[in-house]
Amino acid sequence: MTPDEGQNFRSHPRLMDRRTLASSGAEGRHETAWGPWIAWTAGCVVREDARVVLLVLAGAAIVAAVAFIVVAYSRRWPWTGFVAGPEAGEPGGQTSKSLWDWLQLLIVPLALALAAFALNAAQDSREREREDHRAAREQASADDRTREDALRSYLQQMSNLITDHDLRSRSAALDRRPTDAQALARTSTLTVLRRLDGERRGLVVQFLYEASLITASRHWESSRGPRCARQRHQRCWRPVPVESLLPRVRLDGADLRGAVLHDQVFVSEFGRCRTCGSGPVGTIVAADLSGADLRDADLTGADARGVNFDGADLRGARFGLTTLAGATFDEACLTSAHFDQAFFATDQDWPDAPGAAYFGTAQGRDVDFQHAWLNRVDLRESLLTDIDLRGAHLTNVAFPYRWTKTGVRRDKRLLVCDRFAQ
Repeated sequence: MTPDEGQNFRSHPRLMDRRTLASSGAEGRHETAWGPWIAWTAGCVVREDARVVLLVLAGAAIVAAVAFIVVAYSRRWPWTGFVAGPEAGEPGGQTSKSLWDWLQLLIVPLALALAAFALNAAQDSREREREDHRAAREQASADDRTREDALRSYLQQMSNLITDHDLRSRSAALDRRPTDAQALARTSTLTVLRRLDGERRGLVVQFLYEASLITASRHWESSRGPRCARQRHQRCWRPVPVESLLPRVRLDGADLRGAVLHDQVFVSEFGRCRTCGSGPVGTIVAADLSGADLRDADLTGADARGVNFDGADLRGARFGLTTLAGATFDEACLTSAHFDQAFFATDQDWPDAPGAAYFGTAQGRDVDFQHAWLNRVDLRESLLTDIDLRGAHLTNVAFPYRWTKTGVRRDKRLLVCDRFAQ
């Protein structure tokens, strides 16, 4: 079992299969030049084959016995004892024991022997199963300790980079080229994420966010024009990065599959930009998760306003009840993502609130938008098909050309998320 499987054995223990046990020596076997297939064959498969052979032999014996009895009755063989013959002292009468008499003498010890064999086999099977479970628990516990040690070592290293190498300094955020501390922090982060399970991956993201290492500042400029939604006086916006604050640790390419991020807060500041060329416009400082591999991640109930998901792999990610006003999904893959009851609309509680979530050229199939708030969302550049909009709030939503009730018209030649690895 590799650490990349990302399972949390503390809460969801999973037993290793016999192939893993055989290859790790848990059953006292070693792989040969034929590789793990021999070890696997020498394990459970051989035992299963032996059971099949025993069942076949037992069935054949029963069939043979039945056939013999039928022939004995049809041929009327008195020596078998299955049919009546001349009594002893009569012509042709038998004085020795018949086959049936011998069988009666053998049935009791044979039955006892078979019962003992069955009990021994059942006991051996239970013992093997207990041993397998014990070995699996020990391996799971060892893997869990390895992940915990890796996380602890990573947090210690990042703490040293923050305190001793000014990883959080403002100059590090202003410099377009990564510093040595930033490069080391990114490498360490990408490495440790591949070794952790979903819960610990979520802890890493939470630590990086709370340490302001993955936050970035952006502003938006509301405007009117033909690119905005169809409604009269409708405003739309596009996010613009602010050079004064970039993420110290970039997570593009980070392995965050299955990360547990539910109920987390990823927005730290919003207000006005007084130095922007077009005058006071809204700004936001939020987590930058652009380009990250977030397949099957759990962001249920998270406050992800203004979070940058551009180019992220969000296949199978769960965003139920998540607040996503001002978030961006440009070039992201949303196949099989769940946005049920998510809030994409403009957040009127903010001063100078941003527009609704920006999808840009997001792509995806089988996207769940049930009961989501999509008011004023512009989807015209997106490529979404086979989506579920049941119960969704769609006031002033701008849909693409040839949009149907389930998204863009289906085309077998349509390539969706083709640049993302399968």
